[in-house]
Amino acid sequence: MKMKSKKTYSDRTDIEKLEANWTKTLGLHQREEFSMAIIRATTCAEIAANIAIRAELVEKRHLEGKFVDSLMSWANGLKGKFDRLLMPATEGSDVHAVLRKHKTEALTLNDKRNKIAHSGQFAVHKTAQEMLLLAHSLCTGIAKAYGKNITLKKPIERA
Repeated sequence: MKMKSKKTYSDRTDIEKLEANWTKTLGLHQREEFSMAIIRATTCAEIAANIAIRAELVEKRHLEGKFVDSLMSWANGLKGKFDRLLMPATEGSDVHAVLRKHKTEALTLNDKRNKIAHSGQFAVHKTAQEMLLLAHSLCTGIAKAYGKNITLKKPIERA
């Protein structure tokens, strides 16, 4: 019996990348690798931002995908994607208020990630739990705002 080959990461859609990264995030959290779980959760949030950016600029405005990819690289990170691309692109639209709510979550996640990645800070369970819940809200909220179907398990709370 021939086994079905797995898609390479670069051949996956943003939604598939998000779901795979979220599974990895939950695994890190379960193994009590709290700092890495927060870094990975922030990566998930950035992929969710990519989904929104592509929906706004490629699907709605019909810009070339390569050009949008270059804009996302220029925007540099989660904060930049919100400040430089998403918020200006959605100004005056129904989705803008949803994104404004999620921008607060994004900034909180980004700040915690930077403290871990750039200052060597360690995270404890409570902090990781809070950040993963924020990331879950952000990722599912953005996907829902753009009519994208994603499945992300909520992080399991420990006693």
